[in-house]
Amino acid sequence: MRERSHVRRGMAEAGPPTGRRRAALARLLTGAAGALALTLTGLAPTAQAADYVYEKVSPAYKGNGEVSGGNLIMGFRSDPTGDRVIYGSDGLFAGVPFTTGFNAYFAARHDDGWETRSPAATLPYKLPADFFVNPLIPGKVTPPGVSVDGTRAIVESNIDPATGDLVYSRMYMFDLRDYSYERLSPDPLAGDQLATVSSDGGAVGTDDFGIVYFSSTAQLVPEALAPGVGASLEKLYRYDENGLSLVSYSPAGAPSTGVPAALRDTPVGRNAVSPDGDVVWYYLTRSGTSVPLHRVEAGQDASTVVNASESSSPPAPGRAVFAGASPDGQRAVFTSQQVLVEGGPATNNVYRYTHSANPATDENLELISADGEPADGGSVVVDQVAGVSDDTDTVYFTTTSNQLVPGAPTGPGYKLYRWHDGELSYIAPARIFGSDAERLSAATSADGRYLMFVSPSAGITPDDNAGLAQQYLYDAQTGEIVCTSCLAGGSTAAVNTGVSLNVLTLGSAPRRWLLDDGRVFFQTEERLVPEDTNGKRDIYTWKDGDLELISSGRSTDDSRFADASADGSTVFFATRERLSGWDTDNAVDLYAARVGGGLPEPAARPQEACVGDDCQGPPAAPPALPPVASGVLAGGAAAGAGCNAARTRVVALRRKSGKLERRGRALRRSAVRLRRAGDLRQAAFRRRAVKRVRRRAARVDRRLTVAQRQLRVCRRGS
Repeated sequence: MRERSHVRRGMAEAGPPTGRRRAALARLLTGAAGALALTLTGLAPTAQAADYVYEKVSPAYKGNGEVSGGNLIMGFRSDPTGDRVIYGSDGLFAGVPFTTGFNAYFAARHDDGWETRSPAATLPYKLPADFFVNPLIPGKVTPPGVSVDGTRAIVESNIDPATGDLVYSRMYMFDLRDYSYERLSPDPLAGDQLATVSSDGGAVGTDDFGIVYFSSTAQLVPEALAPGVGASLEKLYRYDENGLSLVSYSPAGAPSTGVPAALRDTPVGRNAVSPDGDVVWYYLTRSGTSVPLHRVEAGQDASTVVNASESSSPPAPGRAVFAGASPDGQRAVFTSQQVLVEGGPATNNVYRYTHSANPATDENLELISADGEPADGGSVVVDQVAGVSDDTDTVYFTTTSNQLVPGAPTGPGYKLYRWHDGELSYIAPARIFGSDAERLSAATSADGRYLMFVSPSAGITPDDNAGLAQQYLYDAQTGEIVCTSCLAGGSTAAVNTGVSLNVLTLGSAPRRWLLDDGRVFFQTEERLVPEDTNGKRDIYTWKDGDLELISSGRSTDDSRFADASADGSTVFFATRERLSGWDTDNAVDLYAARVGGGLPEPAARPQEACVGDDCQGPPAAPPALPPVASGVLAGGAAAGAGCNAARTRVVALRRKSGKLERRGRALRRSAVRLRRAGDLRQAAFRRRAVKRVRRRAARVDRRLTVAQRQLRVCRRGS
């Protein structure tokens, strides 16, 4: 398989045109023809691979902002079909009235194009005037929790939708299909009425959010007022058709604290909530050395401690890290540093819990990372769990231990293992990027057959990775490992996936770097196909030895993977390159590369695009405007001159607005730094300067609104 993939990547070398080379040449000619057609007509969509066609998802006008595709990667999520996508932006558009640093936008595909809307247009969150000086007041502004099917979101708002008054934070269930909403959190029963009632991005539930679990410090139901729970501690709530209820209880049946096991800042395992919503796995708190893992079923008022020791001298339950569960809610995989089975080790190990009728007395724990070669004298030290199959019968993990099974390398060092149905086997000497505090650069297919991981370790395959991080795919059915991103003859650039790219993601589910059929996506500056000519980061996909370029390979800036549909027929990515006639600026936009796609292109450039110096730049292969019929200009010279003057005024005001916005951001950042350094006097000066800049920006924005209205009237008249 490695040789086949090298032939695919080396197709530009001299030699007779094999079938694979003919296919590659056809793809290249198709892409070139598509680009030429777009340049000549401005109407045809651009295609890169033979079947993928580019569609612009984000709107032409993004409120002097752009899609978050630069240094801050946040909020990319596609639904399984690829017809709905979620993304973040620092711009104000689609009716959003306030900025929270970035806003969440939701796009849906229709026959005539992608439509972007935002719940913040209906349920906004307004920051206090001193937020950028003291961002800890009134609390964190978090992105919404989003259902897997992309139809519902949990939205936080502190504006009363009926009166427009500023109120304490509330949570709403927002339907992204018809933009209806219902209030989810009632007024707190006690404590600070201005407390933030927030899911903190940790809302999880069924695929359609018919049942939702979230944590909040607010006391929202009578049970949350019980002694020992407290107004400052997070409680776990359940919301369903019957309303809101507390679900975090101790094994003795007393109200307790709790947060969902699927959090944004830990490796997210499968089925933290069972698909029917009846079982949820949760922690007592978010962090610390004593964070037991609990399980509770709907209708029960007592939980089960999953990582309770079954040894003869059991320690008090300590920290456990959830790694995945079965859909029926009966089994879960986790790691623990405690002795949990008789004679077991006290180092970090992997366990599987199986629920029973009497978990307090039954033996429910199975040691997965058992040392099958204890004679080498080394302790088992599990580094991290790389993946768990849906049925929990397959678990991938890495260690820094001596060998655990015959055939593994001796001595310390990173080793990748696969546990399947009680049997442990060694795979490769691989260190996988990621940790408990970060999203792993690894993913597993639902059936456990495939493991995708990113590693800088040498010797995983015969390919020379030059000590750089590369993407690998292990197939348990064949036992083969393939370096999907390695360049034949030696790598010169690393891949970029996984570790820090899910910060501030919307919802708890990771993006689809790996599909269940073994297709993978990655991004690299490596030139792996001849079409890639820019030396910048581009998006690739690999399947069964076939490598394809998803982005154009011609952008003057990096392109970044956003997400993909479950079948890989739609791939979302962020880029500054203009790949559609709807794209008229140099800001980062979200695009969809869609198999068999294609949407109507504009007959003329959109009028409401950003056109100032702040967002213009040399486009890569800009689409040409279609020829203008002479009849349009007849008798319209005077009107055209007037419109030119109005357009010049709009451009100047947009440029000035952008400069004031950047100046305000710089002053706010400076004020924060000065305050943290203890220079309160200078911080106060910066705060006053921010207010002056805001007032000037408000005046400019009012003038800009008038100028834009005049320009639209002029164009209609001409």
